[in-house]
Amino acid sequence: MGRKESTPPRAACRAEVGPHGPSRGAFSRVGSFQSPESDPRGCCRRAGRPCRSRLGRDRRGAPAGRRLASSLTGRPVPLVALAALAMIVSCSTGPAGGKGPGPSARPGARIPEDFLWGVSTSAYQTEGNNTRCDYDQWNRAGHGAELNGMAANSYELFDLDSELARAIGVGVFRMGIEWSRVEPEKGRFDSAELQHYRAVLESIRSRGMRPFVTLHHFTNPLWVAQQGWWLAPEVIEDFAGYARRMAEEYGDIVDDWITFNEPAIYATGTYWAKLYPGGSLLNMEKATTALRHMIYAHAAAYDAIHAADRIDAYGTGRPCRVGFVEASYPTHAAAAASEEDVAAAGRFDSFFNLQIYDALVYGSLEPWLEPRRQVSGGSSGGHQATEQPPHPELAGRTDYVGINYYSPLYVRSFPGILPPLEAAPCYAPIEFLCFRHGRPDVVRGDNGNEVSPEGLLEVIEKYAPYGLPLIVTENGIATTDGRMRSWFILGHIEQIEKALAMGYRVEGYFHWSLIDNFEWLSGYSMRFGLYRVDFETFERTPTEAVQAYREIIESRGVTEALKAKYTWP
Repeated sequence: MGRKESTPPRAACRAEVGPHGPSRGAFSRVGSFQSPESDPRGCCRRAGRPCRSRLGRDRRGAPAGRRLASSLTGRPVPLVALAALAMIVSCSTGPAGGKGPGPSARPGARIPEDFLWGVSTSAYQTEGNNTRCDYDQWNRAGHGAELNGMAANSYELFDLDSELARAIGVGVFRMGIEWSRVEPEKGRFDSAELQHYRAVLESIRSRGMRPFVTLHHFTNPLWVAQQGWWLAPEVIEDFAGYARRMAEEYGDIVDDWITFNEPAIYATGTYWAKLYPGGSLLNMEKATTALRHMIYAHAAAYDAIHAADRIDAYGTGRPCRVGFVEASYPTHAAAAASEEDVAAAGRFDSFFNLQIYDALVYGSLEPWLEPRRQVSGGSSGGHQATEQPPHPELAGRTDYVGINYYSPLYVRSFPGILPPLEAAPCYAPIEFLCFRHGRPDVVRGDNGNEVSPEGLLEVIEKYAPYGLPLIVTENGIATTDGRMRSWFILGHIEQIEKALAMGYRVEGYFHWSLIDNFEWLSGYSMRFGLYRVDFETFERTPTEAVQAYREIIESRGVTEALKAKYTWP
């Protein structure tokens, strides 16, 4: 059941923005920006901000998606499982509007001197031999194209990986801590593993780089699985305790924390398509329950890390920053002339791109994320969604927007599929749903992802109104062609240059990935690495893209000479 809208007081039109983004406890009563129709006081327009509808989220005047029903019941439709499978495989304070003071630029410079150039990895995908986590057990039970096994053996070769990153010239190394290694039993932390990750972090820091630490990247300890995975409410406190301990252990050498990698992808992949352990098929209620628990776990971890990490390890003027990163899609209607497709794209945009930030910036939960409660009294004796109040316990609990960008997404209206979304995402393997005759002119990676550098600017514009720093925490392409990867990087950095020129507060770019790794259900067939890995010998070999990325960093952007040098095809 949708909440009755009311005219907001002027102060409620937007969360207050201070030096580090929206202040804690500030929120918009009706959920972030208002459309012109629902903004009778005109506060969005007077503040010089683009307005957006609650669900349509279109800043250019396209029709907004219709208000979603709160019903979470749905019918099993096998097509959705295929769509979700394709989705997961393909993923693998200034003025309002996200503009204003960001990295400091030198006159005439393309990219600011203090821009954060980086590379990204994840623990499970590179370390190898992690038998304590749920995904490894599931993988060994026959799920996926190949066994994870030793992966890239980064558990032993972390020092080499740090040196390879340093050789590129990056200043940031995004890496992960495996929860299942450091806390193999609930409440018991493994001192040897804690020492191991300190060695990893020191290896990064000793080479002049700064670690961005990811705490959860699709895997869980076996004891979390045994208590019900992310459907169990106690996991919120469990995760916060883990995050607190990590901040206590490593706050002297870590200032930048990522709680979750792509929580919407994890929740829907698990409970729409059984692509992760403990999953089910087409269960919207379980997916939203898991996502709600992850939102609350992030908020609890945010508070725990800020309380425990009080050391400014890198002279940034703050002890720490805490955020999460999400798969970010420019979301378009399959048929631009179809009002139904436009509305469906708006609903999908809301679900995958915006609802978590609405929760953690404004304290506003969408109806389907509200917990259901038993109605006392009355004759129905059933369940109904609770009224949708603001949630100050969530508001203001992210310090930046982490963007994982790979490709755009096209959506077709599809009544009966996953109510209340009523939409089908046309990922590469099922693109025929949107484009009957295909799109032969589209450039694609080996996994079918469309290459669209312009989409990066689109998602930057999408998230800028939250008023937080923007960091591209993943961007990459599956290919064995080093020249193509070089061309890919140049094209996306050009879009960041455009965003900076427009005044958007983009603070960093981390390429996915430093090395080839285990790409979940695809095994080792999809190569994303700047360095190619021989998975028999674990030898790392630089691709042409290593030199290209190094030259971009040295030039602080894309020059005409670089574009001429790294043309493709």
